[in-house]
Amino acid sequence: METIKQKRREVLDIVAKHFNSKNRSVQMCGSECLYLSDDGSKCAVGMFIKDEYINDDRWLDTHNGEDAYYLLENTDEILVEEYRGLGAEFWTSVQRLHDEAVHWDKKGLTTEGKAMVAEIKEEFAL
Repeated sequence: METIKQKRREVLDIVAKHFNSKNRSVQMCGSECLYLSDDGSKCAVGMFIKDEYINDDRWLDTHNGEDAYYLLENTDEILVEEYRGLGAEFWTSVQRLHDEAVHWDKKGLTTEGKAMVAEIKEEFAL
């Protein structure tokens, strides 16, 4: 069985390898993150939200764009089971990595993005 530390490392690795400046789920008119955007792209947390939520228009109308900490502070039942229990603080840090354009270029992580990954690893002793 994987530990919380291992799961956190896995999530961070998935997010860091997946995104670039062209596939981040942000609104065209600004930098607001969306768990699921109109073009079907998902944000860092959105990648781990169960289909029954992320594909529910009513759920999206209520929560799309909501701060990750507030979304997950009381329960993480909306996440796929294997990625529950990692903590709202951790998810907030991963989401912040996703949200800030300075962390991404067309190839993936920028120098600033790599520094942010290192900060998250240090903060959570990964």
